[in-house]
Amino acid sequence: MYILHLEDDIIKQYHIQRALEDTCFSDFKLDHVNNLSDGIKNIERQIKAGRLYDLIITDMWYPERNKEAESASGKQIIKLVKEKGWNIPIIVCSTVDYEIPGILGSVHYDKNKDWENELVRLVRGLSLHR
Repeated sequence: MYILHLEDDIIKQYHIQRALEDTCFSDFKLDHVNNLSDGIKNIERQIKAGRLYDLIITDMWYPERNKEAESASGKQIIKLVKEKGWNIPIIVCSTVDYEIPGILGSVHYDKNKDWENELVRLVRGLSLHR
């Protein structure tokens, strides 16, 4: 499974990567970017190479470009994927508990909750259908 992860918090990015690694997703590849512009470039590069990402995991608030202030970039990537017709499932993983129609799922990243199992459940469900 080939995953694009959009997250500007390096600790949260590490926790998400570890959750996937620790739950037998040894055959996955994770590309991590910390801004919307780099995420879009990665998606377009993969499309040109004929290899779509299998999944996007995105936060909701991160910079549009490197070293800019955070903005609602997660909403932008969701909208862009839908508008372009890119068939890439999306999981939102955020410290805010979002309910967003039209995506694979949303994970509330909270140290007091079992967010890791929810993330793994969503990814496993996706991998069973591919």
